[in-house]
Amino acid sequence: MPLTVKLRSHLLPATSSTQGTASARWRTKLKQNPIAYEIHKKSDAIRSSIYRMSLSGEHHRRYNEGCKMRMRKYREALRAKKNTLPAPQPLVSKRSTTHSTRAATTELKAKRKIWREKARERRAKRSKNERDEINQKRREKRQKEREDLLVFRQQRRVEEKQKDADRRQFEAEQKRLQDAARRLDEETAQQTREKAVRSNVARRKSLSRGFKCLPKSPTQFAETVLDILSKASPQKQKALKDRGLDPDGLKIQQLLTVKVKDQLHQLRKSRKKNDMKQKRSLTAMFGIMKKYRLQQKTCRSFKITPKCIKNAMKHNNNAQKSKRALPESTKDAVHHFYEEVAVQLPEKRFISKKTFLKTGFLQKPISALYAQFRSTFPNLAIGISKFYEERPTHIKPVGSMKYRGCLCEYCTNIELKVESMNVLCQAQKVNAKIQGVYGLSRVTMCTKDGKYNQLSCINRKCQDCGIKNLATHYKSLSSYVDKPFEWKKWEKVTRESEGKNVMKQVLVTKKGLLADCINELSEEAESIPLHLFNATWQYEQYSKLCKRLPFGWVTMVLDFAENYTCKYQNEVQSAHWYHVNVTIHPIVCNYECPECHKPMEESIVFISSDKLHDYHAVHSFMSKAVEHLKQKMHINKIVRFSDGCGAQYKSKGPFLDVALSESEYGIPVEHNFFGSRHGKGPSDGESAVVKRQASQAVLSGAAVINDAEDLFNYCNSSVTKIPKEGQKCLHFQRSFYLMDTVQRERGHNSYRLQTVKGTRQLHSVKGAGDGKLLTRRLTCYCSGCIAGELCQEAAVVDEWKEVSFYEPSFDAYKIGNAHTSLEDQDICTGKSGQQGKTRSFTTPGHDNSELRGILMKIEHYYAVFYDNEFYVGRLVNHEGASYVFKFMHRLRKSCQKQRYYDWPARPDIAEVTVFIADIGVCNLLHPNVASMRRCVHVKAKDTANQMITDSPDKPLVIARFEALSISKALDAALKQYKSKSPKTAAMLFSIDEENSKILCLAQVPKEAIAKGLKANEWVKHVSGVMGGKGGGKDVSAQATGDNIGSVEEAMRLGQEFAQLKLQN
Repeated sequence: MPLTVKLRSHLLPATSSTQGTASARWRTKLKQNPIAYEIHKKSDAIRSSIYRMSLSGEHHRRYNEGCKMRMRKYREALRAKKNTLPAPQPLVSKRSTTHSTRAATTELKAKRKIWREKARERRAKRSKNERDEINQKRREKRQKEREDLLVFRQQRRVEEKQKDADRRQFEAEQKRLQDAARRLDEETAQQTREKAVRSNVARRKSLSRGFKCLPKSPTQFAETVLDILSKASPQKQKALKDRGLDPDGLKIQQLLTVKVKDQLHQLRKSRKKNDMKQKRSLTAMFGIMKKYRLQQKTCRSFKITPKCIKNAMKHNNNAQKSKRALPESTKDAVHHFYEEVAVQLPEKRFISKKTFLKTGFLQKPISALYAQFRSTFPNLAIGISKFYEERPTHIKPVGSMKYRGCLCEYCTNIELKVESMNVLCQAQKVNAKIQGVYGLSRVTMCTKDGKYNQLSCINRKCQDCGIKNLATHYKSLSSYVDKPFEWKKWEKVTRESEGKNVMKQVLVTKKGLLADCINELSEEAESIPLHLFNATWQYEQYSKLCKRLPFGWVTMVLDFAENYTCKYQNEVQSAHWYHVNVTIHPIVCNYECPECHKPMEESIVFISSDKLHDYHAVHSFMSKAVEHLKQKMHINKIVRFSDGCGAQYKSKGPFLDVALSESEYGIPVEHNFFGSRHGKGPSDGESAVVKRQASQAVLSGAAVINDAEDLFNYCNSSVTKIPKEGQKCLHFQRSFYLMDTVQRERGHNSYRLQTVKGTRQLHSVKGAGDGKLLTRRLTCYCSGCIAGELCQEAAVVDEWKEVSFYEPSFDAYKIGNAHTSLEDQDICTGKSGQQGKTRSFTTPGHDNSELRGILMKIEHYYAVFYDNEFYVGRLVNHEGASYVFKFMHRLRKSCQKQRYYDWPARPDIAEVTVFIADIGVCNLLHPNVASMRRCVHVKAKDTANQMITDSPDKPLVIARFEALSISKALDAALKQYKSKSPKTAAMLFSIDEENSKILCLAQVPKEAIAKGLKANEWVKHVSGVMGGKGGGKDVSAQATGDNIGSVEEAMRLGQEFAQLKLQN
């Protein structure tokens, strides 16, 4: 084989000149990319700067000498380059000349002296304006120089900061490069060691020789390899362990794998507690396989699922928690507390589509709820972070709803103002924020000692707290009081709809001063503590009663839901305008289970096509519910809770049903009302469940709901929850009833009902028999009240008060007692259709007749009793047994005790036959006397007209009228001033000695308001003397009191206050 020789060129060692040339080429190439070149220069400058800072004293001196030497060489190179270039032409200035001789220099100095003298003379001749102008230019120049200096210093500071940032960046980059170099060196050393041990060629050759020696059969191959591994020398076994191959470990691993497989296979279908625990322990070991992407192979090998591994790991993590974990009793208490304080809304979107679980919403921040929980359960140890974590998922915090509805108007208006004030505090960095309406209530009251504040603080009778605390709280904003401010408010406004003026609640943006917002907030906050206390107290009484409900007692929560609209999944266009609405009224009952004596909840849902939501419908639903419950248990007492809707639960009609409940149901009924505007309860959640399931069934095509009957059929088959066959106890049940008709002719017209005074302030009523009603301002179900003993909350709750509000029947007024008169009824004659004046009746004295003991005279007035109602009319003619009456119509606003009648626009003439069985006639003792109320109204109006005629356009009027306590009479007088004397500020007083009441009304024109006289401030100034309170607007206001002897003093104070304001 011939020998081949390859010759290489001799490489000379690199010199400094060659290195410089290479650097120059590199820089030239780098300059072609301007961005890369700028980055290079910047990094090079940073590196040089860091290097100079790191030099010591001696090294720094040497570095400076080297720099000087390099600069010297650089300048010499520049001079040499300059000498080689042609000399440039000198630039000669037109104004400057070269003076080479001494005489020329002397002459120039003399000229300059003359120039200075002339300049001094010009300055002396300048006027003051010229000097000011020059000085102003100098000042502007100096100011500009100072600004330029500040800018230069700012830029210098920015450059220094940038320099420090670049230095830190360079140090970080340098550290990164050093770490990368270190890792590269380690990898290189490792590769070098591996190459030194065995190269790739050697590896291939050894593998080839090994495979040739080993048997071809897979089984024999595996056994041979295992034998080699087991028979290896200790040093070789150590090398194998370093590579992850342990012969003994492989055997152990194989045995364990087989054992675990067998064990899992045996426990696969077992459901015993110990077997399940063992299976979870074995399966949890495979959780680490997911980290190395071996989970699927592991699952296939051991025949388990990833979900099984996940559940096992989760169970082990829960079991391995620290000993400081919360006890189950504490968790249950927290969960139950969240359920109690949460409010359920009657909307189907708040019901889970899968579990149909009712979503609850918190009304307070969780921090405030934590403080309430600690005061309720002082012995339970739990921190606020754990309290946050234990909130159930279906209980949502404040503000989590996308659209919130059915909110309390009073609380919402306060929260809107507080939110606007908080935004201002945040912008001005003032520590005066308030956390919602509850935070406002706390600010304006003393610190509470127990669960509630003192009643004196709640009722605003405490001398140490009150609205004055709000002004103190916002004292830090005193500098912004006179500045413009905006806030939002819900107000009633008049809008035109279909040609009619309709009052609507709309959210408006109000503009004014910050002081106006604070004043409005102060007025609204006056009653908010009592409002919130009533709402909290009533709901807590319901929760307390449900926890310790006596056997035989039933609590009911009643409320009408928003009507369900019957829709279709695939609906034609014209069907949109003919949707049918269905009434849903749930009654959620709580009672003690008759079988196991545990608390039980049952929802009785009534579905009806009757869409008139009144107390007659409530009575029909209630009767059916009582009948349903009587089939299950013996009922001793029914305690009802509802909101304060007047048409349904809180007025004289529903009160009559409560008073007669024991005679109708055979069970005493006590009705309680949740706080005003805070009446959401469990019944709202039940109605949402019904509507959610019905809507979901329609959307999925499982049901077609056209009307109330279809909705009932679907709910009765799919939504009902009743015990299964053989099941004794089911502690939550749901039943449905279809109510086709509602009985409204129940004989209530035969009762003379009277409005209960202070109905809106009552929160508990019950019947007392004999036409009596017991009322209470607050509900209480302490152990004493439940047992019928002394109330333990007597300091907060007042005693039951007996009220007579109806009389049983009008049978006494029928013909059998024909001479009975309507003594307590005033007959008010209105304007006649022909004359337009108040009628004055006379007795003609002819055509006399006698009807069952009553002397009937034509043109006299009589009350005819027919169909359980009195009809007042004038006898116009009679022939034999037939009597012709011209009837009057009762005014809508008249009450049962005092009825007022007026002539209708169309005459109501009817013939009455005495042979009708239930006709009765009675005399009217004073048929010629007009209503006193009407007379007072007319007299006040005439008096005001006479005063305006006597003193027209008088700026101030303060007078006393004989209007009793009829506010409409005084208002009519004020309207006369407003229309006939619009520039008069008037304050009118009236007293009612019989009822011990004093009334004050005031109105102020715009001209007087501009001078500072406002009607609301005017009446508040005199309301203290009157022994009452007042309020209103700047234009009109009113006040009432019970100190009737202070009318003269009140008039004097009003006179002084108005004169003081009008003089300004």
